Amino acid sequence: MRVSDGAVLDARTTNNRNGGNITLNVKLGEILNGGQLLSTSSGAGNAGKITVNATDRVTVDGSDSTFNNRVAKFGTAVAPVDASSGFFVE
Repeated sequence: MRVSDGAVLDARTTNNRNGGNITLNVKLGEILNGGQLLSTSSGAGNAGKITVNATDRVTVDGSDSTFNNRVAKFGTAVAPVDASSGFFVE
């Protein structure tokens, strides 16, 4: 599975309910060039868990060079947490 170039797998909540959990069962996971897995909460609810079960490997690397343009155009509601690749639980 690959999440790259600013793409986001998102289970966030903005209200009093809990965010969703993300579980990946993969052979190979690649989170590249600003790709992110997010489970965040900006309300009273809790963020969920992120679990990655990889039988081969997981690679997390790079950042999204278009991040600032995306935030300027769409705001933070549809943007990743920041330009870095990674797993974010907030």
